Amino acid sequence: MKTATRILVCLLVVLFLQLSLAYAVPPLAGTWINVDEDTASITRLEVTEGADGWVIHAWGKCGPPDCDWGRTPLYMAVDSDGPDQPVDVRKLTHGVAYWDHKDKDEKADIRTFMTLQVQDGELVVESFDVFGNASGRPKEMHHFRTKDSFKKTE
Repeated sequence: MKTATRILVCLLVVLFLQLSLAYAVPPLAGTWINVDEDTASITRLEVTEGADGWVIHAWGKCGPPDCDWGRTPLYMAVDSDGPDQPVDVRKLTHGVAYWDHKDKDEKADIRTFMTLQVQDGELVVESFDVFGNASGRPKEMHHFRTKDSFKKTE
């Protein structure tokens, strides 16, 4: 009887471990706040899993309250051991996203590209703004880059 109990306990432990891995949360998931409280850039990011995959929601500094950039798909990546290896969601530490900021009058003509990477518990974000012709910006200002660090909120 003791052997049967040990086998049952071992099977339950293995099942629990497999279930916990199946429901593991990628390091990118969660709410992230810019560590620079006086930033003139991105203030907050929320990474969640949606019905069609991962989604990122961003807010930028534009006065109280912050500007809501909205939600867009987040394409997550992993440093894998090879193309035939299963993806471990706990290693999803990289992401890429894109926003197209246009208003009704086409005066705001900015595309923001963003790369994200979790490093040592912080989220390092690089964003690149590309200004279109309708933005009224000089041709020399087609690219604006910022690099920010974010801490995860609990």
